[in-house]
Amino acid sequence: MIKDKSIFIKNIRNSSTRLPTGHSLRMRSTISLLPLRQAMPCSVRGRSVTAWMQIISERVNLYANVLGVTPGTVKLSDAKARWGSCSTKNNLNFAWRLVMCPLSVIDYVVVHELSHITYKNHSLAFWARVKTVLPTYEDGQEWLKLNLLLLLFLAT
Repeated sequence: MIKDKSIFIKNIRNSSTRLPTGHSLRMRSTISLLPLRQAMPCSVRGRSVTAWMQIISERVNLYANVLGVTPGTVKLSDAKARWGSCSTKNNLNFAWRLVMCPLSVIDYVVVHELSHITYKNHSLAFWARVKTVLPTYEDGQEWLKLNLLLLLFLAT
């Protein structure tokens, strides 16, 4: 059993893993990841769930102003199959595991969910909206894909 979960797995190559959603995640390239403490925003380390919620809320407020939208409630969840969601009432839920991600990745998920207030789908207009705020949003998507299993492991 690994006692120190602060170390990221290095050099995963051609591995395939079954996700809780039933989908299969296949990694085709070599990955070298940072230790968790370096990847996490400095303001998160050693903090309580309340402090984590504050970080997410600050990012939601920042980008809600940029996008000109008004979200309903903002909550943290224990979701394992999604990073965030936006309800029909514009309430936002974010997986608490996001706090283990770099701030740029948190920003991507926040902007993604806030964009659902205007577009309740993943249309071209939706992605154009995300791109106007975060031109390199694909980097956040890729980071989440590459680190999903690791984040689930570290959060257990």
